Amino acid sequence: MLVDINLLERHERKNNLFYILLSIIVVLMLLLAGAIYFFTTVLNNEIENTESQIQQLKEQSAELQGEMSGSKVAELEDLLSTVTFLRTYPLDSTAFITSTTELLPEEGYVESYQYNGESVSLSVLLEDDLEAAYYLHHLENEAWARSVRLTGVNENDEKSVQPYTAQYEIRIDQKALKGDEAGDTE
Repeated sequence: MLVDINLLERHERKNNLFYILLSIIVVLMLLLAGAIYFFTTVLNNEIENTESQIQQLKEQSAELQGEMSGSKVAELEDLLSTVTFLRTYPLDSTAFITSTTELLPEEGYVESYQYNGESVSLSVLLEDDLEAAYYLHHLENEAWARSVRLTGVNENDEKSVQPYTAQYEIRIDQKALKGDEAGDTE
């Protein structure tokens, strides 16, 4: 019987699991640190871009406000000059046309209207030629009419809405017409 005695130490296998886990943890931490660094640089770049865009928008806003304040003054001056012009405008067409259409016979219509400084040429469609004379009489009785002249009465063709067209020349007293407007608004 032989006894085998080995006095040399037996090499035990080292436990490599600890070193493998340690190296995996170190690699993961390095990857995590790299990812954090990458995302912070991306976020910082985005913040810088956003801040530069905000600064550009503020500059554009300041420019536009400067332009608008200048243009608002110009627009206000234009508006004031327009109001002044309209107040001194010789004839208020709306008041004049309203006044002349109220005097028309029941079946009468204004065909055309032409303003020439102090006079107005008016063409009216009428049902009967006698209505032209009645309308002339009503126009002559208006305070704003200096003179009214019936320049012609024509018979229309069959396709026309009304059988007669009467042309009038009216010389206008603009102050009296403006006085009528003031009386209407009160």
